[in-house]
Amino acid sequence: MKYQLTAPPYLLAQLATRLALTAQTLQYSLCTPPSEQSDADTPNLIFQADFFHNPIKNSASIDVFVLPSPLSSMHGFMLAAGGNHAALAEAAPILDALSPIASGWLHAGDYGSASFFHQLWQILIGAHADSLLPIWENMRAPNSGFQINHPDLVNQLSSLMAQQQLLTQSLASCSQLFLAEHPPQIFTAYHPLQKQLLSQDDTQKPSPAHEIATLLSSFKINP
Repeated sequence: MKYQLTAPPYLLAQLATRLALTAQTLQYSLCTPPSEQSDADTPNLIFQADFFHNPIKNSASIDVFVLPSPLSSMHGFMLAAGGNHAALAEAAPILDALSPIASGWLHAGDYGSASFFHQLWQILIGAHADSLLPIWENMRAPNSGFQINHPDLVNQLSSLMAQQQLLTQSLASCSQLFLAEHPPQIFTAYHPLQKQLLSQDDTQKPSPAHEIATLLSSFKINP
């Protein structure tokens, strides 16, 4: 069986290096953007799927969210996958090869769930790029000449709280959109162990993606 892996350019090298170490017996192709020549039955793994505009997918497609790291090539990716059981079963050898250990990946829900996780991650890392207050920076790298007066501190705290409010609004809006496009359905985790670790033995419990989306969407959004 041959697998098709579609990923943004910045991920290709890390994915290729990891698979060269752990998937030497598997046949796969790496591409970006999605190939239009994909066979309808070819297992298709789309990484950070929301990076692409209307990615080409088939009945065997799953979306995958991975956390890029310099250590991933050697030690494996932290990853979550979205798709039905049949598609995940076909893609499992590749997912196992990319993970730190076999079955060491999260079944996030149906197709689209992993993309939702990636969207949340993008919001979080974007919001905190330059959000540290000068007073906290000084605590990490003390400077004997550092001084701050009360009005400046109040202004900095006010600015930080405004950033946090915008972050909350972004997370809530993203979650509400996900719930609108992907209404909750009966969820059964692909891995039996996941049910135990996440207490998902209850068949009425939603997917991990829907649990997170429900929590975040409950945040109040000020007009």
